[in-house]
Amino acid sequence: MAVLNFSAYGVGRLQDIAALLDQAGEMTVAELRRAIDAHIKRELARHDRHAGKRPPAPAQRSGVSCARCGGRVQLYPVNVSKCTDVGGPWKTQAVCRGCGRDEFSELSAVEIIRRRSI
Repeated sequence: MAVLNFSAYGVGRLQDIAALLDQAGEMTVAELRRAIDAHIKRELARHDRHAGKRPPAPAQRSGVSCARCGGRVQLYPVNVSKCTDVGGPWKTQAVCRGCGRDEFSELSAVEIIRRRSI
C-alpha cells in the first residue's frame, strides 16, 4: 500500500475529501474522477456567468481627477460582496494616485465618472 503525504492539506480540505469519498460509495476511481471533473466544469461555468459583471473601468480612463492635487483617481466598488465590505452606505472608494487621498462615496462609480470629480 502506498504511503500518502497529507501534510500539504488543511484539516478542512481533508474533511471535504473524506466526505466526498463517503458519498462516492461503490464508485470506481474513474467514475469518481468523472464526477469531480463534471463538478469542476459546472463551477467554472457558473463563475464565467458572473465574470462579465465586473466593476466599472478605473476612473483614470474617464478623466476623473483629484480635487486636491489634480492627479488621476482610481475608483473601486465597495460593499458589493464580503470581500469589499467596509460598512456604511458607501458604494465607491476613490483613491488618488498622486497624493494618496482616499475617500468613500455614496455615489456609484458611473455617477462619479459623469460628474468628473470626487
